[in-house]
Amino acid sequence: MTESNQLEAFPGLLRPGQRRTLRKAQLRELAERGENWALQELEDLRRLEREKNKAAYERFKARRRPEVLRTKWRTAKAEQRATKAEAEAEIKRRQCEAEEAARGAATAVASAEPERNADQATNGTVREVEVIRGAANPKLILCRFWQDGKEQRCLVNVRRNGNFLPRMTLRLMEPSDSIARFSPWPYAGPLPRRRGRW
Repeated sequence: MTESNQLEAFPGLLRPGQRRTLRKAQLRELAERGENWALQELEDLRRLEREKNKAAYERFKARRRPEVLRTKWRTAKAEQRATKAEAEAEIKRRQCEAEEAARGAATAVASAEPERNADQATNGTVREVEVIRGAANPKLILCRFWQDGKEQRCLVNVRRNGNFLPRMTLRLMEPSDSIARFSPWPYAGPLPRRRGRW
């Protein structure tokens, strides 16, 4: 069965591109046999394809023109800047709210702290503690003291433990609160100027 017979017998089984290809092949066969009308129709088909391809290329070029791309980029950049500005404004607003909350908490703590310090000063006892070693946290040192003939240990917050060496002694106010005894004790005295030297 020739291509022209296939085209006539099963027109619905072919895609449009295949149908056009078979039609061109059929017209080529007819043109080779000397049919002038087939040659003219083949030329018309080629011209239509060229025009269609040119129109598609022009549409592609129109989408890729620098002016169109620049305007698209500008609008995209403007949208990005707007979203970034909104995000920054939201972050600043949250920071301001957090600072106000922290200020409120600090004023509440500051008003309650003199009373607590006065209670600790009257109820707390002064302990002489000996440094055992520096802790993994660079702000803390591990110390020991004796109470009722038993060795007790505590952590002391000294802000920088680099100059504290074992067997150095410190005088601290023991917290009167039983819960505060298990957290790091505050140290308000002078720090060593050199390693192991006051």
